[in-house]
Amino acid sequence: MKNVTVEMIAIDKIDVKTNPREIKKKDVKELAASIKRVGVTVPIAVRIMGQSGGYTLVCGGRRTEASKQAGLTEIPALVYPIDTPESEIVNITHFENAFRKELKPMDEARSVKKIYDECGSYKDTATILGITAQKVACCVNILTGLSKSWTKEFKKRDSDYKPTLAHMEILARFSDEVQERLYEYFDDDNFNDMDDFKRACEKEQQCLSEATWDVDVYCIECVKRTDIQKDLFGAIKKGKLGECLDKECWKKQGSDHIERLLTESREKNGEVKYGYDGYLGYYEEKDMREKYGNCISLSSTETSKKVDGFPLFIVAGKQVGKTMWRKFPKKADGSTTETTAGTGVKTLSERRDGLNRKRWSFVNATLVKLLSGDWDVSQLKYADKVTAVMYLVSCFGVKTFASNKIEDIEKTLTAKEVQAAMTDKLFEMVSGTFLYDLEWTGAITQIPDSMIKMTKLVADVFQIELKPYEEEAKRTYKEPKSWANLKADGTPK
Repeated sequence: MKNVTVEMIAIDKIDVKTNPREIKKKDVKELAASIKRVGVTVPIAVRIMGQSGGYTLVCGGRRTEASKQAGLTEIPALVYPIDTPESEIVNITHFENAFRKELKPMDEARSVKKIYDECGSYKDTATILGITAQKVACCVNILTGLSKSWTKEFKKRDSDYKPTLAHMEILARFSDEVQERLYEYFDDDNFNDMDDFKRACEKEQQCLSEATWDVDVYCIECVKRTDIQKDLFGAIKKGKLGECLDKECWKKQGSDHIERLLTESREKNGEVKYGYDGYLGYYEEKDMREKYGNCISLSSTETSKKVDGFPLFIVAGKQVGKTMWRKFPKKADGSTTETTAGTGVKTLSERRDGLNRKRWSFVNATLVKLLSGDWDVSQLKYADKVTAVMYLVSCFGVKTFASNKIEDIEKTLTAKEVQAAMTDKLFEMVSGTFLYDLEWTGAITQIPDSMIKMTKLVADVFQIELKPYEEEAKRTYKEPKSWANLKADGTPK
């Protein structure tokens, strides 16, 4: 704002006659009490009036009257020069008044941007509106940062999505690619529940301080970093990095870093074996197998010297990227066995049990993926839908939503088919919990019997035939031919 200053000015020098609203003392009683406690937090706006040293009120009539009642003699004000065009004064008054009303989120963002366009800076706009400069930046970013799908959705009059300004601010920070991925993921229930919404968005973010690569070399100017977008995310504390706003880009950077370290290891040590450290989840283990084939568990080896060991490059787990010299421990008969991913148990029975659990981890992941689509009560197996839904509720509990207001419940209770309506409602509520609880995320060889049983029972309720997926699991995780030559205790015949 050119030549506009923020000053403490005398209240008795303000001409309030230009204020179009009639303000009575009783209208500002609560505001006056607040000002007595904390003062005036949002400056009013005035324009210098001639050579008299007085001011004409541009906006802030209620704050001015309340300050008088509170016994103040001075008030903070944005002071516009005497030559400020009348058209600009009218716009400022209109924009501020529009912002103070109850506006829809997109309209509120437009109002903030209009004031920003007049002021030219986040700081000055924030001063006028009494909000943070970061908030102003977020509102401005909404109008240009939302992807096509979200913009179209928010313009629909009959949309089931109920966005707040906070929803839009968070979405607009992401790239179009990430926003479109979130658009495919969200339905109206998990979108309208702010806790669910934030959790889903947080999954798209990664803490940069946890990166295994040098982010100030490989991500130095990436706009997907929150510490690069300081206007939107605020100042980053010294010694701390921000967040990466694109998990797919994060994965690629991590993969590229491993390949760089692998190249360095090969140049130094020659050919290396691949290994992993600790337990891996189903998808992590699957990605590792597809890229590197069978990998050796670090726990199945022991430390060695170069003369009698081999270089083991860790491609997944806690010590990813490290190269260690390892060897296989000797058995009682003096022989060694190269134990690869998923075959670290000793007896043949234990090996087959681990293999079977791998297969059930595959089936469980497949079932969860299938059930992530749109389902309703009509797709449940049992003719008695109430029994089916109550079974799910008893196993997983229900999640309440903000939309479950007393009015909605009353409508349900007065519906012609009360039982059917309540069943639909309960199914909607249990859908928000059971997928999370059903998914096995631990080591694929450690899926418990209780989870296997639950996978079968849920598939039965939803009338999903698991046989094809069990066969696919067997093809994915084949029993090694070498096991035919093992005794029951796991030793060679």
